Amino acid sequence: NAFHEFNLRRAQAWPHSLNATSTHDTKRGEDVRARLNVLSELPDEWGRHVFEWAEMNRPHKRLVRGREVPDRNDEYFLYQSLIGALPLAKEEHAEFIDRIKNYTIKAVREAKVYTGWLKPDNDYEDAFLGFIEKILEPSKDNAFLGQLRQWTGKIARFGALNSLSQTLLKLTCPGAPDLYQGSELWDLHFVDPDNRQAVDFVCRQKLLVEIKKREKENLQLLLLDLLTRWQDGRVKLFLIYKALNFRARQNHLFQNGSYVPLAVSGTAARHVCAFTRRDGAVWSVVAVLRFPTGVFSDENAPLGRQGAWKDTLLELPGDSPAEWSHVFTGETIPARKTADGKRYLYLRDLFCDFPVALLEASSTASKAMPASLPLEERLQ
Repeated sequence: NAFHEFNLRRAQAWPHSLNATSTHDTKRGEDVRARLNVLSELPDEWGRHVFEWAEMNRPHKRLVRGREVPDRNDEYFLYQSLIGALPLAKEEHAEFIDRIKNYTIKAVREAKVYTGWLKPDNDYEDAFLGFIEKILEPSKDNAFLGQLRQWTGKIARFGALNSLSQTLLKLTCPGAPDLYQGSELWDLHFVDPDNRQAVDFVCRQKLLVEIKKREKENLQLLLLDLLTRWQDGRVKLFLIYKALNFRARQNHLFQNGSYVPLAVSGTAARHVCAFTRRDGAVWSVVAVLRFPTGVFSDENAPLGRQGAWKDTLLELPGDSPAEWSHVFTGETIPARKTADGKRYLYLRDLFCDFPVALLEASSTASKAMPASLPLEERLQ
């Protein structure tokens, strides 16, 4: 309710404010935070891991003036950072060790508890860096690293779902969406200078060209591939590409359209956030997932059709269109009617082939002319 109230106020008073999820000064990238949000859904499991890892890694600590380094607070901060940003590709591990070390030193200096920019404590910092090197050493004897990778893989799955929801909201809520450089794929960076590394725009351009080509050949196979190999971030790029082009086609809707929260009922109602944007006869419905661990199992996330949606449905305004077109999947989804004439959509239909939904009225979808925005043009 607070989220909808915020958007209603923004639509009325500040419709062109910036919708940003990452900036040059973000302490952790948007997809790092999307992972960390999952921990709030699994507090007991997370707590068990933290205490087990602390005991496992205690031999790697050093005594500095009678105090173990790192202390428990800094150690907890480190485990959070590792869960949030650990690369899923092992070939990036060596580079990641350097990144996490640089980030950690900046963080503890700015905390000003044991060290600081103006008066650095070299002994504390060296001990902390040595601890990081030991616990992240890629050896068969390092049980911690194996556990960390396994559990991060689970958290990252749900974090990807959070990220897709967050990205779609940014692109469709009242306001002007902003994409920080490089965040077209997963953004697992820390604060500067880590988040100011050179962005491989050529790679992103090639991926977008491939997505457009495969979309024309077989959209369903493309969607299955994007969701099955979600680790590479192409699914996020696909969402951004489709949503931005939809905004271009229906610019007036997002500039001046109303914002109406939608009620959700049924078994998984608390796991959905939904609203409509409307400008006269032009309609759009946005529905995203929240609290993903309550809907998907560890194995099937983020495949949309595997969610436990059951009888959960989206209640539509009475004068809403009878038929909708799914912007991401291309499917036509008819609205159902209750005995008293109310319209609704089943979430299992909306999330069957993609874990978030952006719908437009079928009548306007057939009339709209595609307005493709090349990535290189958007970057100018």
